[in-house]
Amino acid sequence: MFFIMFLFGLVVGLALYLLTYVFVKKIENRRRVLTVTIIGLLSLLGSIFAAYRGDTMGYGIAFLISSLGILVVGFLLTLFEKSVVWKKSVFTFVILFVVVSSFRMYMNQVDYWIIKETKVFSEEEESYLQLLQKDPTIQGYKAFKQVVVLSLGEEMAGDNIEVLEEILPELRSKRSTIAQTKRILLSLLA
Repeated sequence: MFFIMFLFGLVVGLALYLLTYVFVKKIENRRRVLTVTIIGLLSLLGSIFAAYRGDTMGYGIAFLISSLGILVVGFLLTLFEKSVVWKKSVFTFVILFVVVSSFRMYMNQVDYWIIKETKVFSEEEESYLQLLQKDPTIQGYKAFKQVVVLSLGEEMAGDNIEVLEEILPELRSKRSTIAQTKRILLSLLA
């Protein structure tokens, strides 16, 4: 986030320099650079004040970083104020730096989503599963509205039942009733 705010400060610094051309066309370059630098210093002081207050510390630090970007643009334009070619080079390199850095950050993004966990079982089903966890001697099955819970007893505790792929379409079909599902699963246990 700090790097993004620095890039934002670089763009704001260039925009401020260009705004001096829009509003006042006849001032010399030194005053233009001085205007950008003064605005950068004022934003630096404002961000330090905001960071000093406890409740706005995050915003203060973010604006501190962006004001450093404004000051960097002011410094670069001060270094190369005599030559028009160098000023254009500063603009070109800063814009290229911002574009390349933004593209690089975009390409390095994490490409997965975190989805909030939803409740899978109803309260009745959840309480029955907790009962099975506490008492592993319970054997058999119990059918709920959309779930059939199988308990294999204490000697099979920790084992898994593998449902073969050829049975899955029967279990997933909308025509399959709970009774048919029970019959299919019980035939697996036999």
